[in-house]
Amino acid sequence: MGIIPIMGCCPFFSNQSTENITLPLNPQFQFVPILSVDVTTTEDDERVRIDSMINSRISTFNAGSVYTSRLTFRIIRTGGVEIVETDWHMIDIAKPVGSGSVFRQNQNLTWTDTPPGPDTYTYTLQVRRGTGVFEGNIESVIVGVRSIDAIVFPPSE
Repeated sequence: MGIIPIMGCCPFFSNQSTENITLPLNPQFQFVPILSVDVTTTEDDERVRIDSMINSRISTFNAGSVYTSRLTFRIIRTGGVEIVETDWHMIDIAKPVGSGSVFRQNQNLTWTDTPPGPDTYTYTLQVRRGTGVFEGNIESVIVGVRSIDAIVFPPSE
């Protein structure tokens, strides 16, 4: 969305979406990119503060008395450099047989990165759906509202 100066200090970059993305079954255990933002640094040792939010909707099948779900979220920088990664688990959660459940999960990732030098970097928000023992009785996983923003701070003294 571009550069917006914050009180004359620091460039601000952002991107957001409300478009739903259905995460496919994932036997290869691959990450799916869900949103990116381009960030420009102009000096060595500038710090990029990244903040993101992801809303996921998980639906279970009617059959079975328990469900298990795992989602892994991460932010990567240009070139596949992993900035931060975290998992969210629900293991063997009881539910009435014959009824499905829908639950939502909000994940926030915040991190400070010091990129290698002045350049334009792409920060990408990714999610990976569990597989095998990490998912059971799950009908669908949908990523909905999500955002990522970055503020570039000058080098520390």
